[in-house]
Amino acid sequence: MKLDEILDKVYPWSYTEKIQGHHYAAKFKTDGGSTVHVVTIIDVSGDTTIANVVFMRDHSQSLTGQGDAFKIFSTVVDIVRDTVKQTRPDVIVYAADKGEQSRVDLYDKMTRKYKPPGYMKIEKMDDIKDPHLKQDLKQWVYEVNGSVDSEEFALSILVRI
Repeated sequence: MKLDEILDKVYPWSYTEKIQGHHYAAKFKTDGGSTVHVVTIIDVSGDTTIANVVFMRDHSQSLTGQGDAFKIFSTVVDIVRDTVKQTRPDVIVYAADKGEQSRVDLYDKMTRKYKPPGYMKIEKMDDIKDPHLKQDLKQWVYEVNGSVDSEEFALSILVRI
């Protein structure tokens, strides 16, 4: 079985809250009884709309090792794609604690292989060609993290093309 076929299997999910222009929250239950929450916070920095994606299993962002990772991963991808289709942000950001290398790797893989249509992954801020978009994103990162070059967080970034 190919990875794409595995990622086609998703849990039933639903939005628990949709506040247009602010945030979208969704959740689903796994076969093992865990609850997974996916929250996309919509921020505006200058003229740029930024979707900051966070997901938690049983209120923890740490990888649990409880199994079922592929189905959870594919469901999160499905939720993000649906939210992005509704909100059309200029930028999608996944932030991970640099100390959690497995989550950093997961977000990197998510933004490389399973990005929503119409978006491209950027490796670093300097890859952004639009100077206004670059400045708006740097300002947002500074406001959220207190620094543009955070020592604590690794960012995986997608930009609408």
